[in-house]
Amino acid sequence: MNVAVVDEGANLVAFVRMDGAWQGSIEIALNPETTAKGHHLLLSSGYAALLRWEQLPEERVMPGMSENLHGSAPDRSPVALVLVDVINPLDFPEADQLLRFAIPAADRLAELKQRAKRAGVPVVYANDNFGRWRSDLSTVVECCREPGCKGAALVERLRPERDDYFVLKPKHSAFFSTTMNTLLRYLGVRTVVLGGFAADICVLFTANDAYMRDFRIVIPSDGVASNDSADRDAVLALMRRVLKAETPKVDEIDFVALAKEP
Repeated sequence: MNVAVVDEGANLVAFVRMDGAWQGSIEIALNPETTAKGHHLLLSSGYAALLRWEQLPEERVMPGMSENLHGSAPDRSPVALVLVDVINPLDFPEADQLLRFAIPAADRLAELKQRAKRAGVPVVYANDNFGRWRSDLSTVVECCREPGCKGAALVERLRPERDDYFVLKPKHSAFFSTTMNTLLRYLGVRTVVLGGFAADICVLFTANDAYMRDFRIVIPSDGVASNDSADRDAVLALMRRVLKAETPKVDEIDFVALAKEP
């Protein structure tokens, strides 16, 4: 077993490799109390490893970043399009309420995604696992395409492509206990264009965490949806006021212009 560690200040991102293949990653917050204690890592592949950390002298601390993300060089872009929970089975009681607003929002996001691709902007899917902890993105997609699944209409509009990125999230925020921050930093992203569902839950929590990490936030007002349009409008106003988010319509988002801005 090999372990590579990227230093990100208070967090270390540990990439665990077994049998020559990267199996997963996890963020571990270190403090003096955790020095030399073992940490049990449960990876999405089902592998587990017990790691023992030792606090190194300051001069021996590993560099914060490399240019190629440990041999897997991603795209470089100052802007990324992040789609939150757009691959969604909608198997909850209020699904019909959300769906009537989510379908037109998905149509707008599909258009935005194609413009992002033409501008060379990477697309990142941030998705719940919906209780399927062994799932990868293709499994989640196929689950949502099953007959009778209410989320099938969303998948057909926003089905991921081979060159898209995917982050599996365990909770509301796309940043919490995921590699999202590491990925965006390696991509060179400064501005996050954030769309998806629901605007007042997972999009809000993701936008909050993006703000805490000093990303510029752009949220297409017609590319997010909630169970009620009043809820969507209220949370957009909140994010404009508190998170300094910009909330233009999809047609007003210019990826080339965003990439040129500091």
